[in-house]
Amino acid sequence: MACTAFLGPALLFFRGRVIDTAISEKGSLVLEMLYFSVVAFLSFLITYENSMGKQRMKRKLYGQFSTKVLDKFSKIQYSAYESEQTLNIIKRMGNAPQENILQFFNAFLELFSEIISALCYAVVFASLSVWCMILGLLAFGIMLLFDFRRMRIMANLYDEQTQEERLMESYEQMLGNKAVVYDLRVAGAVAFLLKKRKKLSDLIVKERYRRTIQSQLVYECGELVVVAWMAIILLFLVDSFIKGTVTIGLFVTLVASLQQMINSFRKIGDKYSELQRRIMFLDYYLSFMQLEETAERESSAA
Repeated sequence: MACTAFLGPALLFFRGRVIDTAISEKGSLVLEMLYFSVVAFLSFLITYENSMGKQRMKRKLYGQFSTKVLDKFSKIQYSAYESEQTLNIIKRMGNAPQENILQFFNAFLELFSEIISALCYAVVFASLSVWCMILGLLAFGIMLLFDFRRMRIMANLYDEQTQEERLMESYEQMLGNKAVVYDLRVAGAVAFLLKKRKKLSDLIVKERYRRTIQSQLVYECGELVVVAWMAIILLFLVDSFIKGTVTIGLFVTLVASLQQMINSFRKIGDKYSELQRRIMFLDYYLSFMQLEETAERESSAA
């Protein structure tokens, strides 16, 4: 993935050289076209290999972790299931921890790739002005701080509502069980249970709505910083082009790099948030694997 990150800016660079060579008629246009074609072909091959690598990793993880999780469930002490903390861990770990682990690796690799890509595009801007590059990296850092804050808001909500969600599921299971519903009707408790469920549901939805709005406001603050940087770069770029200090090929390269760099900024924010979310799932999985096992199992294993 790191190679793909280098090849993106390289494609824009060689495209600009092709344009400048075609207009100025200086240098070999065929040679520049050959460079561009080689980089494009390498980009295709590496992208294909990355896709195959992900599939191989998926098969390996699914084969190993499914067995590990089932084996761990069979070894956990029965008393552990009476603990609210244990039940919360199992709830948040989910039915497919191997998928969360796979997505953790994918998010990490994609984040690393996008950071390299953004840095390469920033270097391209150094050909226009070093200050443009510095401002871009500064805008990226500020946006990342806002994204971190946004992720923490939602992660805290996720942790805080675990017990309420389990309680909601227990209400739904009771109301969906024919034998339990019969007993509830005899006791005249169906309406009471429905009222409790609705009250809890309204409380969960209200809090999620409040946190989502708060999270979105933080995200928009980061976006404003990036938009402000983009406006400054565009004004400086157009002014340089009018003065003739920037060639047509370089102008096209910088405009395309600007768009790609903005996309990289946004992807970095998204992948960073995704990585933090997957780390949270990974923590639940590790906590699950550390739960105490029954003495019988431990002695037989020994």
